[in-house]
Amino acid sequence: MSKTAGKRTKKPEKSGQKTKEISIPIVPIWNDAMINAILNNTHDGIVILGDDYKFEYINERGLAIYGGQISDLVGQDFRTFMKDDMAKMVSDIYDKRLRGEQVPSVYPFRILRKDGIEVTVEGQVTMVTGPDNRQKVIAHLKDITQIENSLRDLEESETRYKLLIETMNDGLAIDDVNGKLTYVNDAFCKMIGYEANELIGKHWSDLTEDMTYEVASLKLKERETGVSEKYELTWTRMNGDKVPTIISATPYIDHDGKFAGTFAVITEISDQKNAEESIQFYLDLLSHDIANQLQVIMTSSGLLEQEVPASYIADARQDILDAVDRCNRLITKVKRAGQIRQIPITVIDLTEVLDEKISVLERVYSAKIH
Repeated sequence: MSKTAGKRTKKPEKSGQKTKEISIPIVPIWNDAMINAILNNTHDGIVILGDDYKFEYINERGLAIYGGQISDLVGQDFRTFMKDDMAKMVSDIYDKRLRGEQVPSVYPFRILRKDGIEVTVEGQVTMVTGPDNRQKVIAHLKDITQIENSLRDLEESETRYKLLIETMNDGLAIDDVNGKLTYVNDAFCKMIGYEANELIGKHWSDLTEDMTYEVASLKLKERETGVSEKYELTWTRMNGDKVPTIISATPYIDHDGKFAGTFAVITEISDQKNAEESIQFYLDLLSHDIANQLQVIMTSSGLLEQEVPASYIADARQDILDAVDRCNRLITKVKRAGQIRQIPITVIDLTEVLDEKISVLERVYSAKIH
């Protein structure tokens, strides 16, 4: 299989010098079986193309990529295994390479298998001179269809998630292990009146007066242990306004399973807070009015136990009934107010109403309203 290493004597260049013995390196002797074994056990498809565009050789992996037999490919023009637009692109590169022009040595292209399925391959191409003194193109081919599909699916998934995140009504913020913001969506930026580049790198506790840096650090340690949490937090907008929110904070774990920060969904509750204040106002008012009526009832009830003229008793009873009636009316008004809040807001054209009222006023007062 190979020549054995040997030794030979090198004559001295000058008289008086000693002769030297040098080693002869081992020179492998390759036979066809060895070469075929190497070519057919590689993970790449290997093809040799002549200067006439035809296949001269293809290994077993190459046959698997093309989905055919040797007889289907050798002697055939490689362009017949491509769609027209792809064949033109690859043949242009092929022709330029044969003319000695600079072209990419590695590039992707699509081929048509024997079963009609189009696959994407990456070719690494070299030009050599064959034993017939004609130029040959040797191409190493990798089937990258699955990789290409995975990348496309990943890009589409990223696009969908980005669209979802950027169009959601809730704010979204991600911080790192030090509590500094690394991502904020548009909704959060609008919520607190900053641009994204003004927020990235800031510690989130700098944007609120509700929480000190020390308390924020404690919360970060809780996230590090895997604790998720919901809590209320009021942010301070750039103009000084306050924005009440509910924070849904979850630990953010990276691909290695390590804690990488916090993923927080921020829901503004300004409307709820305003509604709570309105409700509290009406509750306080209702409590005050009912307390007044209860005082009347208690006072009048006390008269019923006293020896007083009959007219006083009648007045006391009437006061009690009136107070109870007022309590009922107050409760009814509160119920109706609650029902009104549930009625959806609609656009009403007041033109007809105003025209009607104007005509009434003109008839009553004999005047012309302009």
